[in-house]
Amino acid sequence: AYAKINLTLEVLSDREDGYHEITTILQTISLHDQLTVEPAPDIQLTCALPELAGESNLGYKAALLLKETTGYKGGARISLQKYIPAAAGLGGGSSDAAATLRGLNELWGLGLTMEELMPLAAQLGSDVPFFLYGGTALATGRGEKINPLANIPKTELVVCSPEVVVPGKTSLMYSLLDLDDYTDGSHSLRVALDIYSGVPIGSEHLFNVFQYHASIKFPQIAQYAKVLAGLGLDPILAGSGPSVFALLPEGMETQEVKGALDKEGLEAKIVSTVASYRSQ
Repeated sequence: AYAKINLTLEVLSDREDGYHEITTILQTISLHDQLTVEPAPDIQLTCALPELAGESNLGYKAALLLKETTGYKGGARISLQKYIPAAAGLGGGSSDAAATLRGLNELWGLGLTMEELMPLAAQLGSDVPFFLYGGTALATGRGEKINPLANIPKTELVVCSPEVVVPGKTSLMYSLLDLDDYTDGSHSLRVALDIYSGVPIGSEHLFNVFQYHASIKFPQIAQYAKVLAGLGLDPILAGSGPSVFALLPEGMETQEVKGALDKEGLEAKIVSTVASYRSQ
């Protein structure tokens, strides 16, 4: 269950359903959780982190929804090993839910196509449909309308996840936006065209509507960003934060990046982009 970053994230308008109309380019990265699914008489989900075990977990809800929708009579034991930081803007819970749908579809022999799983994924959350395929994709609507793009060349990046615990963080970030922050989505469409044309993705392509507000609201983000900028990198917020990431130019020593952050007592992970399940 791979994590994701947002190469771009634009908010276009408010919606009548309480969500926001967005345009974003999503990309899976090699940081991942791992799920094991096994036959069982009923649905169970275990995790070494007690707060993530049981019926409140989105993976459990995905299993229950799939069982109820298909009328499957059995169950499954789902074991979750968690490596993606929770509530970090990296989509860990959504990715776990999508991996559960894919895994149980195979374990239970349901034979559903990914297109048939899409409506179930959309019921679980805006990011879940993307994770059914992963790779690189343009997402619109509230994020559930997925348009797969060509896989970008494998790229290394540094991901940092400050420990910021804020209940309802995503709602808070949207509440901080002004009308001047809303855009028309054209930046994301230009980046999608560059990806289609084979243009290498660089820092100049990256954009996140929450970047300024998150840096002001959470000083921990600015601390990471300052160290990364000092290395000549261009840090950008991942999703609604608080994680930040920066693309690593070819030839840059990853130990230099890790060392600079370690010196400041800051944790980081060096990861790479991951291609779509369609191409694996």
